[in-house]
Amino acid sequence: MKAKRQMSFRDEIRMVLIVNTLIPCIISLMVLILGFTMFGIWQISRQNEQAVERDSAMLSGLFHRYVEECGQLSRDLDIYAVKNSPTCQAEMASRIYRFLNNQEIRGDFYLFDSDRSCVFSTLNDPVISRFISNYLPWGNEEQDLPGKGELAFVYDIRLGDASAPAWLVFCPTGKGTEAGYCSFVLPASRLKLNLGGQERFAVVVNQFSRVLGERNSRFVDDRGKLFKELRDKNGLLRFHDRWYYVNRKQVQEESVWLYSFDDCNAFIQTCVV
Repeated sequence: MKAKRQMSFRDEIRMVLIVNTLIPCIISLMVLILGFTMFGIWQISRQNEQAVERDSAMLSGLFHRYVEECGQLSRDLDIYAVKNSPTCQAEMASRIYRFLNNQEIRGDFYLFDSDRSCVFSTLNDPVISRFISNYLPWGNEEQDLPGKGELAFVYDIRLGDASAPAWLVFCPTGKGTEAGYCSFVLPASRLKLNLGGQERFAVVVNQFSRVLGERNSRFVDDRGKLFKELRDKNGLLRFHDRWYYVNRKQVQEESVWLYSFDDCNAFIQTCVV
């Protein structure tokens, strides 16, 4: 009986020691996992915020430079001189190519005379030239069209049988004896070359949540808009059975927003497991 009580006492002591040893270990492990998770999410959020700041600043500066250069060209170009003087045309071409080659996203330039003919362009595409010529407010310079003196997104520029949405800015030329228009076109498809990364996806939308640029199917609904579940969101969220960290930044006044999505599904699953 005495031996039995001694054995029971030893077991009790052993249990106390085990519990007192395991509980701190379990707590320490939980704190370590929680700290690792919080640090990882902080790292993802910091990198995402840096990326969206960098990309939004790049886009804002890019849009501003295209608008400014179009306005300056409209004041400087003499269409009659460009049409009749190879020297003037060479100087204009040199200036335009120098400007385009210095931009993060290269657009194309078109110059039209009063007969709606394309006098000069950096891309020999009659479909785009015809579209822009038909779009411009010929005979009614007071007509307020999107793109006049400011960058606007146009959805229905056609390239053969395919739709090629693009940003467009145009200004009436004000120098010389012949009127006309100069215009820059910035294809939205070229954004994919400069935004996002291997695990980061950048999506540009207007104030109506319509996606401007390459439409990544995972974030865009069948109407060409950002899914409702993703609009106006910041932070960690679960979407279509995957975890993303999302951040958004206003790019151009109130008309353009940039969303940055980091796919952190693998990290979250690792932390959970």
